[in-house]
Amino acid sequence: MAEIHHRVKNNLAIVSGLLELQSFETSDDRTKGILDETARRIKSIAGVHELLYNSDSFSDIPFKLYVQKLTKAINKVVNRKEVKIKVNIQENITLNINQAVPLGLLLNELLTNSFKYAFDQVNADPKVQIEFKCENENYWFCYCDNGPGFDKQNIENPKYLGYTLIKTTLNQLGAKPSFVTEGKFELHFKFKPTNSGAHSRL
Repeated sequence: MAEIHHRVKNNLAIVSGLLELQSFETSDDRTKGILDETARRIKSIAGVHELLYNSDSFSDIPFKLYVQKLTKAINKVVNRKEVKIKVNIQENITLNINQAVPLGLLLNELLTNSFKYAFDQVNADPKVQIEFKCENENYWFCYCDNGPGFDKQNIENPKYLGYTLIKTTLNQLGAKPSFVTEGKFELHFKFKPTNSGAHSRL
């Protein structure tokens, strides 16, 4: 199982690397942006397999470590200004691969949107906060930035891939989300843990 996760991670790294090489060869900014975003999405999946490769169970990942690695990677590539990122995740909480992949993709989209769009306007103290815990046999997740907010219809009736992925991954987790989109962006939801097992149903 360790070898399988290692090979999957390496193959995903090759795919994302090919997309990045293709991005270097195009002069069209929109096409370059699409290729770079796709490469980051693939890397978010590869990160799950990388942690599974180094775990004892091969099916559950330490989610706090995953979030720390993901936020650092996205912040390095996407962010253009200093943003305070507060990560408050329950210690020793693990997440099954069936849920780690969609939640990782969701977090990738949320962070990318915040870094690219939420802080374009003057903001003396841009912040992102991520909370994740297990409570009453449910996982509870909250994401918040202090940007200006946006039209809630972007998620309810998505026209762009990023918003479609947010809506799709929430459905995959079986989550019923609650949004605040005026004066800030806040998303919180809860979902039930899946049984252990390495076979993804995505």
